[in-house]
Parts: sequence; C-alpha cells; structure tokens
Amino acid sequence: MSLRGWSTPRCREMASNSDTVKRLKSAFDGYKAAAKTYAQEDILSKAEYCTTQARLVALQLSLLQQRKQVINLSARNVLQYMETEPFSEALIVSEAYRHCIHADWVNTIYKKVVIKGDFKYLSDFQSSYSLAPSMVQDLCNKYMRDKEKTLWLSCRICTSRAYSHLPLGT
Repeated sequence: MSLRGWSTPRCREMASNSDTVKRLKSAFDGYKAAAKTYAQEDILSKAEYCTTQARLVALQLSLLQQRKQVINLSARNVLQYMETEPFSEALIVSEAYRHCIHADWVNTIYKKVVIKGDFKYLSDFQSSYSLAPSMVQDLCNKYMRDKEKTLWLSCRICTSRAYSHLPLGT
C-alpha cells in the first residue's frame, strides 16, 4: 500500500472531498490489515512500519479541513513539521518518516522549548521518550553556541520552572 500518487502540489490543494476521504480511508484500512497480518506472522518490523503509516494516514484525515499536509513530506518538511506542530502530531510524523534520531529531537526541543518556552512540548516528549543526559548535554551545548541568544532568553531559562523536567542531580 502506498500513497506515492499523491504529489505535493495536489496535497497542498487537498480539501475534504469525498474522493480524498475514500482514498485515505482505503489506505488506512490497507495499512491496518497489513499490520495485523505481519504481526500474526511475527514479522514485527513490517507490522510496525504499517502501523506508523496507518497512523500517518489517520492524522492526514484529521487534518484535511485545516489543509495541512503530512503525506509525502520531504526530509526538510518533516523537520519543519516537528518544530512547528504539537508533539502528538510531530511524533506520528517523525515515526512515519523515521526521523526519530537524537539530532532531530535535539533541534526540535531546542526550538520549541528553549527558544519558544513550550514546556508542555517537553513534558509530552518525555511521556514517549526519556530525556537522556546526552540530550540535555547537547541542548546545553547548542545553547552555548547560539549567537542569537538574548539576555531575556537566558533569564527565562534560568528562572523557569523547567528545572523540574530535567534529570539533574542523579
């Protein structure tokens, strides 16, 4: 099952019409059935892949009215999506496109949490992933190298209640 026929310009113009909904529901059903079959055959990597694709299609269905595209994103667009959208959506997109690597999340957390102060994003991140000491170190290094940081940003970080989110002292 593939959605490769969905070109990017077509997705940009995507609306909640019945043909689009039918195609997405068909893709969802296909991925769901494939995931079940692969799981029953103990082919777990393919079952997981189909599950992530089904979740991506379900997300696309939920975003039709907003005209947001999550299908057939470029690597750059995946990272942009991770940096601009809520964690619950970013997680689905990152897993579907296999952008679950440490560096992708460091950059996203830096922009969403350190720069924008969205500590809910960090809390949501920690509900799915652990905030490893190496990630905290990379975030600190990124902050120290950031030539754009301002006194306001430094003060906000130092006085933030965010310390409760960091695995310090152990």
